[in-house]
Amino acid sequence: MSGRNDHQPLVSVGLPVFNAEETLTGAVHSVLNQQLADLEVIVCDNASSDRTREVAMALAREDDRVRYFRHDHNIGAWRNFESTFELSNGVFFKWASDDDRLAPDLLAKAVRVMERDQRLTLCTWLERMVDSQGVERRRYTYEERWPVDGHDPKTRFKQFLFGSENGGGDPIYGVMRRETAARTRLLGAGLWIPNFIMLGELAVLGPWHTIPEILADRGFPSGPARGGSRLSVRSVIRHFDPSNGDILWPHWRFMAQHCSIVHRSAIPARDKLYLYAELTRHFGRRGRGMASDILDAIDVMRGKRRASEATT
Repeated sequence: MSGRNDHQPLVSVGLPVFNAEETLTGAVHSVLNQQLADLEVIVCDNASSDRTREVAMALAREDDRVRYFRHDHNIGAWRNFESTFELSNGVFFKWASDDDRLAPDLLAKAVRVMERDQRLTLCTWLERMVDSQGVERRRYTYEERWPVDGHDPKTRFKQFLFGSENGGGDPIYGVMRRETAARTRLLGAGLWIPNFIMLGELAVLGPWHTIPEILADRGFPSGPARGGSRLSVRSVIRHFDPSNGDILWPHWRFMAQHCSIVHRSAIPARDKLYLYAELTRHFGRRGRGMASDILDAIDVMRGKRRASEATT
């Protein structure tokens, strides 16, 4: 673990990593080379089996803005993400991945936007998806942003909900106020994709702003299926949160967690009823996933029944 600096930086960048020896140096340097120098980089190693530890410790020795922590065992991707937040000290916070490459002026521009409008809970930007050779595979446009900019929580939550159907990129990697983010349930609230739950809570708390410039390159494909293969819902859950990998009803639980955002908010009761109806409409479009949960539950019950009969 690297030494701790008592100075409160303006920005903390959380870098949760696992077996990232080949990409970590480039990611850290793209943060350290920002025009905004008042920052810290928090690298949380999820018990990597490669040389990630040696690479990270070398980076920490080179620049005291880098702080390195390692878990004794793999705690799941989401919990590792949360670890970087819990260890951060900055006024503003941003998550990054080991294959991210940030434009040198990204943090300066994002912080400027956030300081100019105190209502904002999140600042995002446009980005490109590039493969391991640096070849552009996808480019997100301003029209594909999540336009969460309404004047009231009801409007913003609806924008978040239906904007997620077409929104490009992943706003969870935007710049947020650490104090505001701490008012959410962070990434421990969800079962399947808890970043959506946190984003929904941020939308209720305040508007977002998207800078209409490409300010980051992100790895393609990203996530648990980096090899390009399609994974089952349960496999994705198990990757990000091993303790929840075998829990039934993931799609229904995901809907319930969205409802909990509305329930926990200070939105007026009449507006909450309206949003519950909108949630029903939104998740009604996901009939195949909801139905698959029911079939999975039936299969599990049949399996338990057969096992019970075999022992009697």
